[in-house]
Amino acid sequence: MDDPLVPNIAPMFMVNVDSMTTPFAICNFRSCETPLLKIGWITACSHAYCDEHGENFFQNSAAFVGCPSCGRNLNLDTEVVRNDLDPPDVTIPLVPPIKLMEMAISATRFWTRQMDYRRKILHDSLLQRYESQLIESTNRLRTENRELRNHVRNVEKKLKQVQDELIATRTRYNKYKAAYHSTSHRTFSRSYNSSLDDANELNASKSY
Repeated sequence: MDDPLVPNIAPMFMVNVDSMTTPFAICNFRSCETPLLKIGWITACSHAYCDEHGENFFQNSAAFVGCPSCGRNLNLDTEVVRNDLDPPDVTIPLVPPIKLMEMAISATRFWTRQMDYRRKILHDSLLQRYESQLIESTNRLRTENRELRNHVRNVEKKLKQVQDELIATRTRYNKYKAAYHSTSHRTFSRSYNSSLDDANELNASKSY
């Protein structure tokens, strides 16, 4: 039975690791990127892999194998471990302080490496997306420019046809105009000469 006069200090030395189950780590195997929730393979070079890729790559390998991410030569007995990412509460007093420091340094290094990896994944994803959008926009702009050039050529062709028709129309107009003036002049001349002849005949008849 607990002594009510002695404070219960156990909760002070208990770390609830529920918050550690947040999937801040993802599988680093090429483009897998599966969030690590339950089981993860962790390497000494601070890379993490899902259970599927970890088993396929590490379990049937020789004593030493190159890390799939950085190529570092790893000892499978000491530098690769299959971890439970959802462990029970850890009792701190049972862990020596120097070991706690080593664990904290290792955990910080691992967390930093994973954050860098996720930033790289995000950067590459955004870069790929923007490059895809740029290529798409460039292709669309080229298509629009090509269609615009074709439209301009068609308009210029139609304008040339209209200009040719206008020149032909003006040519016909000038021809008809010249013919009209020529016909009018001949008609006027014949009428004038006929009038003179009539006048002369009339004058001649009066003189007799």
